[in-house]
Amino acid sequence: MRLMAVSNAVKNLQTALKNLSSNRGDPAMDPGAVDGYVGQKTMSALARAFFMLPGIPYKSAVSTAIQLAIVKGAGSSVWEQAKSAIVQYAAAMAAVI
Repeated sequence: MRLMAVSNAVKNLQTALKNLSSNRGDPAMDPGAVDGYVGQKTMSALARAFFMLPGIPYKSAVSTAIQLAIVKGAGSSVWEQAKSAIVQYAAAMAAVI
């Protein structure tokens, strides 16, 4: 269920991840549809980008939330916290990916 509104910053982050995935030939960084929603594929792609690219802003704040969210699964409160963190920092992260 999609409770958050479409975010243009998340769309930009998804586009940056998609381009990075293509340029590096790493399908694990492909966030799926560029739709402005934070779903499983976007979260997993961002987790992979964190692993591959040091120096992403807010990495420590978002990375831990993503790792916990992936373990707990969609619908958990941790999942919603991770989505909120990604939306909050999407523009800054997209700018350096």
